[in-house]
Amino acid sequence: MAGSNTIHLTGKTEEAIYPIKQSEILRDVIITDKFLFNRGIYGNDISIQGSGTIKGPVYAASEVSVQCTKDTKGSIKFLSGISAVHSISIQSAGKFESKPGSLASAKILIKGDVVSDIVKMDNTILFGNIRAKKVIANNSTIVGEIFAEEQLVLENSRFISFHANQTILKGEVYCWLPYGFSLLPITLEDSVLPDGTVVKSKLVFTGFGDKQYIELGTTDIHLHKKSDGTEVYALNLGRRALNLELIETEFSKVEKFIRSILLFDQLDIHSQEVVLADLDKDMPPEEATLFKNFVKFKESI
Repeated sequence: MAGSNTIHLTGKTEEAIYPIKQSEILRDVIITDKFLFNRGIYGNDISIQGSGTIKGPVYAASEVSVQCTKDTKGSIKFLSGISAVHSISIQSAGKFESKPGSLASAKILIKGDVVSDIVKMDNTILFGNIRAKKVIANNSTIVGEIFAEEQLVLENSRFISFHANQTILKGEVYCWLPYGFSLLPITLEDSVLPDGTVVKSKLVFTGFGDKQYIELGTTDIHLHKKSDGTEVYALNLGRRALNLELIETEFSKVEKFIRSILLFDQLDIHSQEVVLADLDKDMPPEEATLFKNFVKFKESI
């Protein structure tokens, strides 16, 4: 990507990296370890490696590439989302975890929406939504909704809900809510790890704090006709003989969890301290860990 119309950045930068003349509109941006940007970044292609924090929005006229290797010390944090016209590729070295969601090895943390034609992410925790034509997420946790116009592939990951044209769920996939729609049939497939290990297909509704843990299957995916007459394949528990009151309780708990995350930054310091002090009491261990990871977004390098 490097060329004559390229800017290389590292360290701490207070001002926004936006074009100030016509020749800079198609300028590529390369960011390397360690870095702290207090404002937003715009570029044609944006390449980010190493560790650091970007507090403002990241927008590329073409592509955003993010890379963390196994030798990278620290993480990369995006506090205001990422957008690119063509693609967003997040490659982060990590390991398969038998319990997607805790992501102890995750090195990429994003707060805000991720929007592009193609979105690929590995070992990432996202507090926000994904909007794309094609989404491929591996060993990641998406605390938000996924909208994929063409194809969604979730592999050994955890999500809240999805809307897609085609949906493929590979390996162990966990959901806080059993809620998803796909125009084409939802398929469940085994996952093959880089070392050749086969992870058998498993789709699990955990609810809040893993208290439900209902293993789902093809009987929980059925053809549904929407109010406009469109037929979609729906993932839900509508055909199970369950206590619906318990399911509604899980929905409200997840909703409260998401609201707590989204409103946390708007609280005064004292109220934030109260929330954090009561975190382990008010939330199950896994959700408390995720919340703590979210709070760490506020830390700088």
